[in-house]
Amino acid sequence: MHAMRLHFMDEGVACRFVLGAATVETEINPERAWNMMGRGLSEARELLNDKDDPNAYRFSLPAAPLLQASLNTHGYTMTYVEELWTDTQRAYFSKALRRRDTTYVELAEAIGVSVRNLHNVLRAGHRELYERQLETIRPALATLDATPAAP
Repeated sequence: MHAMRLHFMDEGVACRFVLGAATVETEINPERAWNMMGRGLSEARELLNDKDDPNAYRFSLPAAPLLQASLNTHGYTMTYVEELWTDTQRAYFSKALRRRDTTYVELAEAIGVSVRNLHNVLRAGHRELYERQLETIRPALATLDATPAAP
């Protein structure tokens, strides 16, 4: 979801996502997915249809409302920071987040700027806050993946 959002932002495409737990109770129809029904799907649809909510990262977890609220808050914070980025900051963040295993020196060389410039641009774009939000979401979702599905 995050990688797709960054890609679409790089292309100038506005987008929002809902990640949730759902059970499809109707027949799977790949040609008309919007007609499929089941627990969690209607909640996810409602979240996507709420165009007044600026959060690009939305979560629908009916069985875990506290976790859902927490993840939505983290998503909102990330969206807020992303909306503040200049084109340069967005480009640097996009490259930095895709090359997580590289050093500042390697990343600066790949972008073609000085390490100081890279650091200043990322700091002005609230890198520490943004990455802290992202690093909080990832283990929470990994925990959900490890939890057996409810009947």
